[in-house]
Amino acid sequence: MFSKSRLATVLLGITLLSTAAFAGGKNDSRAFLKTASHNGRAEISLANLALRMASNPDIQAFAKHMIEDHTAANNRIMDLAKADKVTLGDDLSPKRKSVEKKLEKMNDQDREFDRAYLNQTIKDHEKSIKLFKKQADHGTDAEVRAFAAETLPKLKKHLEMAMALNTKLNTKNNMN
Repeated sequence: MFSKSRLATVLLGITLLSTAAFAGGKNDSRAFLKTASHNGRAEISLANLALRMASNPDIQAFAKHMIEDHTAANNRIMDLAKADKVTLGDDLSPKRKSVEKKLEKMNDQDREFDRAYLNQTIKDHEKSIKLFKKQADHGTDAEVRAFAAETLPKLKKHLEMAMALNTKLNTKNNMN
């Protein structure tokens, strides 16, 4: 059997772990909302750039779709953040601004922008899928977890669409 001091130590450990897990859970949801919001704003910003610069009409249509879906997702994120009293930023990170500036300088006569936009979108969606999957599987806030689970199929569809467009664009270029 356990001595009184050993039992007290075990109970204290359990209490500390459960308190840390609870606190981490709330922070986990807050961090997810902040990151997901930033990623969504970045996708919208990049898609707006694609509307201005892409030469391929399929890519422009895809960009419009990204704006619609990510705006809807960000509206939901704002609702969840407001309910949890989470302050979301408005600005893009300096790293993200740098990516967009690089893309803005591209000449699209040889579809350089189109390829770079699709490659960036693929990379962004791969990261977002991992983020949303982790939250859907392990998030501690039921509403945030449900949102992540509901949004995950759309993100996967976006990735599939971007990859298909990328393949189509590369196939077309190889034929010329």
